[in-house]
Amino acid sequence: MDNFLENNFIGESPQIKKIKNDIISISHSNLPVLIYGETGTGKSIIAESIHRLSDRSENPFVVINTASLPDNLVLSEMVGYEIGAFTGAKSRKIGLFELADKGTMFLDEIGDAGEEVQKMLIRIIDRNVIKRLGSNEEIKVNTRIISATNRFPLTNNFSNDLLLRLSPLKIFIPPLRERRDDIPLLVEHFVRQFNLEFKKKVKISKDALGI
Repeated sequence: MDNFLENNFIGESPQIKKIKNDIISISHSNLPVLIYGETGTGKSIIAESIHRLSDRSENPFVVINTASLPDNLVLSEMVGYEIGAFTGAKSRKIGLFELADKGTMFLDEIGDAGEEVQKMLIRIIDRNVIKRLGSNEEIKVNTRIISATNRFPLTNNFSNDLLLRLSPLKIFIPPLRERRDDIPLLVEHFVRQFNLEFKKKVKISKDALGI
């Protein structure tokens, strides 16, 4: 088991054990993966763990949060652009899909992607090529896509065609309230981490944990 996963995705509940086994199995595939669960459940850790355990681990793991930028900026970040593609494009920009060639692209909060981004992703997945904005040249890319969302099913504004392409493999992360057995392990992990960081010797009693 990868140390990154063990050190960052804490838990020994049946649900977490299943997820860890699924991560190992999924890492050997090149199919897209959709990870879904509430905010703060560890979706980005799972995505990076899949990459680290895969044959692509020596190549880039590239992340973009599709909710953090307007649609036009997400497009330019993903596929890049040529000089003069739009006002202010004074130099060529290599897109994230090119940078992630032979590696993994992690599309965080994919449920917030706009219509144009969704259309572009369908084209990339179907043909494994990108075109920089302002160019007609097709550039071949070999990139595994892992997506994440904090809500599933997605809204009616999300393309069902894209969803089918993004989710041949799925991982659901249950919230902590549904795996309360993991709470003591998480408390122990964070107390140990903060004791080291702040040079403290804090201890949590069993009474405080309610066990």
